[in-house]
Amino acid sequence: MIRVYICPKCEAIKVGSRRKKVVCYYCGETPMLITELEFLKYSEMLPEERQEYAREWMKKYREKKKIVEEKEDADEEQKG
Repeated sequence: MIRVYICPKCEAIKVGSRRKKVVCYYCGETPMLITELEFLKYSEMLPEERQEYAREWMKKYREKKKIVEEKEDADEEQKG
């Protein structure tokens, strides 16, 4: 299965199939993040659409990550 990855540092997109840890060719960040985007849909997108998808996906990812971190901080404060 071909997967679509996004770099959390520079938002570059890369496709791959077997690797678990994918390295960004542009900035060297590893691991890149795997997305839910199917390769067939990705292959039908224009380059501008791909970049927009990457920006929106990273925005959602960062929001989720922030919520999780805030929840962990609140849990630690309750325990401590």
